[in-house]
Amino acid sequence: LVACKTFAQAQEIESRNSRFFYEGNRLQPRMMLDIMRDSPGAYEEMRTAKVNYDVAQVMGFIGGGMIGWPLGAALGGGDPNWLLAGIGGGIVLSCIPMVTAYSKRSKAAVVLYNEGLRGSSMRQVHIHLASGRDGVGLRILF
Repeated sequence: LVACKTFAQAQEIESRNSRFFYEGNRLQPRMMLDIMRDSPGAYEEMRTAKVNYDVAQVMGFIGGGMIGWPLGAALGGGDPNWLLAGIGGGIVLSCIPMVTAYSKRSKAAVVLYNEGLRGSSMRQVHIHLASGRDGVGLRILF
């Protein structure tokens, strides 16, 4: 019976130009939530950020459609409804505070997550080599 201890370090999330990367891959908000699941403070902050992101996405899509419909009518020679375009523009502008809130909260979540990693910078991993009636095997505990 042999036992061995080793340490595994979790990867930090990088922030570059309001975009987030983990192990070299760009992260979407849903992916960030999955990564932060074991960090309660960061997870809650990111969950709130994602709500802002989702609402802004939906409202931006609706507002963009309301702008695009009259523009398409105008380009096609029809009679555009400019009131609809104006309302759509207002909806798109109302997304700005939500996008700003998403940006601030997601950056705060990343800081909390990374600080949590630094606080417990190394995770202990136990590797046991054991023999039994079925043969020899490895048992890894995190």
